[in-house]
Amino acid sequence: MIRRLVPSIAILSVLLVPSTTFSQSPGREDVARLTQSARNQATGVLLVGDPQRGQGTAFVISRKHRLAATAAHVADLYQGPGTIVAVVNGSIAAYRVTKVWYHPSLRRSLDGSLTVRSPDAIDGSVAVPGPDVAVLQLEDGPELPTELTLAGPDEAGRLLGKPIALLGYPGYADWPTQSRLAVATLHPGIVRTHDTYTFFDGGHPGSRQVLEHSAATPEGSSGSPVFLPDGKVVGIHNILRLQGPEGDVQSGMSVRVDALWELLVYHGLANKIPAASRPWDVFVPAEPAAEPRRENLRRAVRLVRKAEALTAKNEHRAAGEKCNEAIQLAPEYAGAYLQRSRAFTGYCGTNWTLLSPSEKRKQAGWAIDDAKTGFLLSPERTEGLCLLLQNSLFLGHLDGDRAVFQETIAGADEVLARKHLNAHDRSFLTNCRGQARHYLGDWGGALRDYSESIRLAPSEPFWYVNRAQYWDQRGRPDLAAADRRTAQALQRR
Repeated sequence: MIRRLVPSIAILSVLLVPSTTFSQSPGREDVARLTQSARNQATGVLLVGDPQRGQGTAFVISRKHRLAATAAHVADLYQGPGTIVAVVNGSIAAYRVTKVWYHPSLRRSLDGSLTVRSPDAIDGSVAVPGPDVAVLQLEDGPELPTELTLAGPDEAGRLLGKPIALLGYPGYADWPTQSRLAVATLHPGIVRTHDTYTFFDGGHPGSRQVLEHSAATPEGSSGSPVFLPDGKVVGIHNILRLQGPEGDVQSGMSVRVDALWELLVYHGLANKIPAASRPWDVFVPAEPAAEPRRENLRRAVRLVRKAEALTAKNEHRAAGEKCNEAIQLAPEYAGAYLQRSRAFTGYCGTNWTLLSPSEKRKQAGWAIDDAKTGFLLSPERTEGLCLLLQNSLFLGHLDGDRAVFQETIAGADEVLARKHLNAHDRSFLTNCRGQARHYLGDWGGALRDYSESIRLAPSEPFWYVNRAQYWDQRGRPDLAAADRRTAQALQRR
């Protein structure tokens, strides 16, 4: 049943907020037509999600059968805890989502570059570019106000240079309340290119179903309809693409509408779409092919996730055993080697004062070997470099080799110069550099790096342990004790 928090309201001008920022704008006449089309169908656009877990955009494609289209990664919220709802634009009338259908060729990233064809969010995030589309079933209740019309084959196939617009909720931070309605924004642009999926599997090999356009928008517009001046939907928005040497050129990336038709035909939903949008003779994706490695990869990824949890509890031997099982199942899986390297590293670091020099060398050597293997299998991941530096630092400490400490600082500086490191890798490298400076007696530099690594990853207990050792040597047992208490609390958590 629909959950009505306030009575629905009529379509007013407040339902549409034009955006003034787009890098390659259509002509004035086209913008006027796009704006009018958006006003006509504004209440067919929905804010979808959950106030605690995130949101995106969807749009109604069948009022009678209560169907809405969106991006698959937005629909994945349905597979999480609790429920998700769809809120009609310009109101806070919330319809519960009761079912989701995915494109049969949808692929998911199990870990890094490893993907499998799967509708299950447990297998990982949606791999893009790809058929990132889904259809939502909304609960029974009062009639939905508006439905959008899907474009036909001629329009979908000839879009280069055409004016288009998105209508959705980019940057929308607050869930609707009586004093703040869900208000979609309009973002005009121009179609720049058609492209193909990079790992298209189970679909038409000649298909060019990725649209790149200048209607670039911030996070929150995933699932927005991409429509022409006549109002017909030609795509579903899914990602923002950063280009240029500084990542300063932005493009919107959307999945073309024929991918949505493929989903509808495959799941037997096409006859539920209004006659004005009935599909043409679309390609029907094949049943997902048997993937012998899929189950092994899935099991391996789950084993590594268990190993991560064990490592966080300092149960490094048990974590290593889980990684051994994962490597037997999927020897090409970089994540298993990297996590086993972390287990060796964690064991060595946690038990440093208890281990003999030969045992320290053995553990650090194993960690280096696994880090190299993980890096070679997945060079786009920086964890391998982080672990190589950390364990080289261990060996340098054993030998008292100042050259190793200087090389660690230089290596950390080189990797830290990369612009797109995630916060945890950046914190790891900064902490490594802090340890090297500590061993060299650069007290000021060591403290700066230890504190910065904590700022970047405040939930990592080992950063506090390392800074505690610094405070011990600087004659501040009070600060050392405080850092150790924090580390213990984080490990318990």
